[in-house]
Amino acid sequence: MRLLTFGSRGNWGRLAAIASGVAAGVLVVLMLIAGAGAMETRDLRGAWLHPSGTAVSGPVTDATVVATGTDTFQGQRISRMDASVPASGMPLPGIAEPPAPGSYLASPALVAMIEANPADRLGERYGTFVGEIPADLLPSPDTLAVIVGATPESVAAERSALEMMPFDGQSFGGNENYQALAAVGAIALLMPAFLLVAVATSLGAAARSERNQTLRTIGASGRFLVRTAAVEAGFSAAIGALVGIGLFSATRPLLALLRVAGERLALADLTVDPGTLALVVVVVVVGSVIAATWSAIRSDSHATTTQAVFERAPRLWRVMPFLAGLLALGVVRFAGSALPVPTTIAVIACFAVLAVGLVIAGPYITYLTGRAYATMATSGTGVLASRRILRTPAAVFRSVAGLVAATFLVSLFATAVTARADADSFGSDVLLPTDAVAVEFAAAGDHPVDESLLTDALQAARDEPGVRDVIVVHGNVDGVFLTADDAARLGATSLPPSPVLSVVGGIFSLAPDTPALTGADVTEVSSLPIAAVIIRTDDTPAAVERARTILLALPQVDPSTGAWTRDEFVSNADTNLAIQFAEIGRFAIGIATLLAASVLVMATIAALYDRRRTLALLRLIGMPNGTLRGLITRETLVPLIGVTVISAGTGSLTAWLLVTSLSADRTVGWPDPLMPIALIATAVMAVIAIGIATAAGRRLLRTEQVRYE
Repeated sequence: MRLLTFGSRGNWGRLAAIASGVAAGVLVVLMLIAGAGAMETRDLRGAWLHPSGTAVSGPVTDATVVATGTDTFQGQRISRMDASVPASGMPLPGIAEPPAPGSYLASPALVAMIEANPADRLGERYGTFVGEIPADLLPSPDTLAVIVGATPESVAAERSALEMMPFDGQSFGGNENYQALAAVGAIALLMPAFLLVAVATSLGAAARSERNQTLRTIGASGRFLVRTAAVEAGFSAAIGALVGIGLFSATRPLLALLRVAGERLALADLTVDPGTLALVVVVVVVGSVIAATWSAIRSDSHATTTQAVFERAPRLWRVMPFLAGLLALGVVRFAGSALPVPTTIAVIACFAVLAVGLVIAGPYITYLTGRAYATMATSGTGVLASRRILRTPAAVFRSVAGLVAATFLVSLFATAVTARADADSFGSDVLLPTDAVAVEFAAAGDHPVDESLLTDALQAARDEPGVRDVIVVHGNVDGVFLTADDAARLGATSLPPSPVLSVVGGIFSLAPDTPALTGADVTEVSSLPIAAVIIRTDDTPAAVERARTILLALPQVDPSTGAWTRDEFVSNADTNLAIQFAEIGRFAIGIATLLAASVLVMATIAALYDRRRTLALLRLIGMPNGTLRGLITRETLVPLIGVTVISAGTGSLTAWLLVTSLSADRTVGWPDPLMPIALIATAVMAVIAIGIATAAGRRLLRTEQVRYE
């Protein structure tokens, strides 16, 4: 303890650096734990938006009937529930006064949105406002939700109508893909966090080496050195863990600003229970003590020697886990349905193997890069750098491992957040122009729509500002049909030679490589019930929302299906799980980049401690400061460039495999624009880290130390 507490200013600075690294790692771990808990709590609160029940099969009298769907306003999704709650029926969870037919309850965020916009663009869709949905029923302060009161007959006519069953309070995670993407993101972010803690611990081991040589020379036992290392590591890790907990408490309000699926997390949900906090502290301290103890035992045999200790050249086996993870992910992508385990479990397992395999393969790739550079090195600085890369590839890789992991994560997330359904590949492109909004009616034949009830409403719609045309689509149990003239009004060309055309798969058909319109046997559509109404607009946001309000207010419309433009339907956030995590992906890119820069600084300084004697001798015989800077630069950039190219390509490939494995009808585009920005930021941080390490190296090689040597 005297060695620990009465050290030099440099010793205290080193301990502070170790504690800072541990604190940053603990902060990220606690953020992940709190974020996972907050999303689970959010799902529990919002589970009532996804009720369970039995399909409506006949007249409804005294049962509570609900129908759920999604509305849209200026690209934002609104959860809609149409409800009929008789006095003798089951009450809605947490709602003391259900809305009567023609009235609605809305979330505070939706109330603010309705008040900020003209009624004909949003408010008129729901009726008369009678109150707010209690905040404790909403997943997030940003949740847009509405409960619309309706008659039993109108609710029962909607496609999603259910006779509501008792609420079980279970969470709703969308589906297994939701949890799979969350798990992949957590594993990805933990990589640089654990690397930071590991490198911080190695910094302590490197700085203790010279002191251990002195202690061994004056008679200290190996057991004493091990105990000293354990106490120092435990003390530093404990302080760092406590600081990390304090930082987590201080940054919770910032974490609450993070949007997941477009909504902020609730601050009250971002908590970690005391038991988990204690467990994190214990794991970090015990892990640091074990690592320091093992390092002290391993280095004890060299404590009284001045000879350099070289590593064994890494073998080819190091790339096997990495290749195995990549191959397994490919198998899941192309043969996932034949596997004996669920696809989500297989994806998570394969990604974990791939991520760990990249770290294991790093030293071997670094060694190959060093060999290639050694053949090109001509200056003394280049020779020294290449020799060190070849003789200690694992230590060199540890220096750049953080930035390698960050590059992998940046390319992974930047590619994954572009996941989408490719609208250009769908037959519906021919049918719905980009300026059109469409609404579907209840299944033709089950609840036929009388066009005479809509005549006045459709005529009024044609007179609204911004409306260019109104097209009515008819259908029955055999299909959906429209005339060739109406198809031409929608912009369709190269039509089949038939006066009446069949709409393949409905107006929102997502069948790829299939014509949207084919010839039909039907000769007259006016006698058929209405299946859909399409309004073409002048393509301004105001006209689109006004048309959507008109469509949702039509008599006998099915509001649970929503009124959509083509692009909105194709990129529906509820069916595009990868886009739901775009905000998390961008947040993860920033966190990973900052952690990687910290890892690089600490690992480079630790490497300087390891070679303090060698560099001091070189300084003694005249090595200028510029050579030290060039040496550090080459030792950083050469392996970084070699491994980064592989990790960046692997990240994009992994993103494609992940997205397409979880959702076969999705693809990915070019990486998010944040990727080049993040890579440039990574390069800048590498330059800054090199500058910091160079300054630290100069301090290590001060005149007094050179004279001592």
